[in-house]
Formats: sequence, structure tokens, C-alpha cells
Amino acid sequence: MEDLKRLYSDRAGKMRKSEIRELLKVTQDPEVISFAGGLPNPKSFPIDDLIEVVKTVLHHHGHSALQYGTTQGTPELRESLVERVKKDGIEATPDNIVITSGSQQALDTVGKIFLNPQIWSIIAGSTTEQRQRLVWQIVEDELECGAGPMLLKPAYSKPDSDIGYLSRYAPGVRENGGIYTHAAIWSIWAAAELKRPETVYRLYKKLCPIYNSKNPDRYMAEPYVTPGNIDGQDSPHYGRGGWTWYTGSAAWLHRITFDYILGVQADYDGLVINPAIPQQWKETYLKRYFRGVDYQIKIINRGKKQPGNVKITMDGIKLSGNKLPVVNNKSVVQIIVEIE
Repeated sequence: MEDLKRLYSDRAGKMRKSEIRELLKVTQDPEVISFAGGLPNPKSFPIDDLIEVVKTVLHHHGHSALQYGTTQGTPELRESLVERVKKDGIEATPDNIVITSGSQQALDTVGKIFLNPQIWSIIAGSTTEQRQRLVWQIVEDELECGAGPMLLKPAYSKPDSDIGYLSRYAPGVRENGGIYTHAAIWSIWAAAELKRPETVYRLYKKLCPIYNSKNPDRYMAEPYVTPGNIDGQDSPHYGRGGWTWYTGSAAWLHRITFDYILGVQADYDGLVINPAIPQQWKETYLKRYFRGVDYQIKIINRGKKQPGNVKITMDGIKLSGNKLPVVNNKSVVQIIVEIE
């Protein structure tokens, strides 16, 4: 077997054993009584009924039944299921019926992708730059919507005791597929780490209550308070703000604005300057009070898409690097930052 491994492709060589397959091997031992989910008592199988069903299907639809089919199920099957669920008071159409080959596949229709694992792999630098770019593309394609980046997608449509309380929120609200402001703000941080100032600003505008209040009929929340949640795409109130006066994410929005958009970050031995401001911000002014000193900062942006190095002067003296030193002999200093 070891000799054959040299013939494997790189991808095949990295494949691991399926945990589920290994678990099912154990259940085949006649001395084992399995309580694993999905293994019913074989005596409960309706064997005789299934034999009759198979005979009928093969007799009337044998050629099509044995041929490859579409993954969403045949139209006849979905139409039949529509009539079946109507008896339970559920309105459906063939287009929103999904046929799955088992419970594991069905689980993939809800909670398929989550925001936090993606953005924190970027913030923490726990993967390669190439992988970070791929992860971010997935965030933009799958999770970012017109109201901001959703916490997960698709939302859970009914309570699930294994998932917990978030599944008891209505779809698209709060942790159940809403734009949950804490994590959505961290996505701005992740975009800044990738040095994408235009993306940073786009996300900021989607989350900023002042910008959102320009559409009051949709947003409905106060224009001067950071909300804890904006309803996501699975909500009938998509784009509605909620949980204002309640969230600690207001402090995060303030911090992300200063530390990662304006790019003035406190460090042990000074202020690190690393702006991620958009092209249209030609000149930006801010004050940062740091260790008893007013740092009055002017940022001059040359308008490049990808920000380069910065040139910094403090009270007319050129500094090397991108860190402002701690000042002990003045109460106010004038800083000019030029983004090359």
C-alpha cells in the first residue's frame, strides 16, 4: 500500500478517512447496540410496501427511473410533494421544494456559511494570503448583501435545539442570518487588513446609521444610534434597523473607524499610522488624544486604488516608518500623513 501512495495526486494524498464511515463500521459489530442518529431498527423498514412501489415505478417509468436525473428531483415528484404538504397547511410550489438524498445533505440548506470563521481567519492571519483572498471573495459573493454582511446564510427557518437560541429568532433577524452589527463591523477590519480601502468604505456606509437613515421607510431606526441588528435577506423587513440603545457594537464602530479606516492605532510605544481611506477622501483631518497629547493629524490622499507607503512629518520634522512616537514635552503636535 505504501508503494502505491507515491502514485497519488497531491490532492488525494491529503484526503482523510471519513469519520462517519469509520463510525458506521463500528455499528456493524453484532455485539454493538448503536444509538447513532439515522440508524433505525431494521424491523421498522416497510419492505413489502417498498417492493410494490419499486415494481410499479419500474413497470410504468422504468427507463426514466433508472436514468440519471436532476439533483432537485423530477417535476412529477415535486408536484406530488406540493399536494402532500398542502394537507398539513403548508403552501408550496414545485420550485421551492428541494429533494435531498439524506439528512446530512439537507443540513446544507441552512446555516451553510458563517461570517465569523471567514473574517477572523483574515484578522488573526491564521491562513495564507492566497487563502485569505479566496475567503474574502466568498464573503462578498455569499454573505454581503445590500444592507451589509449577514452573519450566516441561509437562515434557520424553524427552532433547532441542537443549534440553540439563534434558531428561535425569525429568519434574517439578529444571529439568525441578520446583519449582526458586531461581526459585520469586524468585516470592515478584515477588509482593511487586506488593504482594500474601497471595500472598507462600502461596508462602512452599509452599517453607518447616518447613511442608512437616508432611506427611513426601510431602515426605520434612529439615525444617530448604532443598531445591534439590521434585518438580512431572509427577513420580510430586509434592511430594517433594530436593537438600538442596546448594543456594545457602537464602540466597535468607533474603534474600527479610527483604528482601521483612518488608520491611527494606539501601540505600546506610539501611534501606528496605516490608513485605509477611499480614493474620494483627498484630505482628512482628525484629532487623537494619546497619553496626554493632542495629535492633530492631516491625511493627504493621492487617490491611488491600492494604498502604498506613507510619509509622515511631525511639527515639520520627517519621520521614518509609520509610527508616531510618544511625546513628553508638548501638549499639541501637528502631523501630516501623505499616502503615496
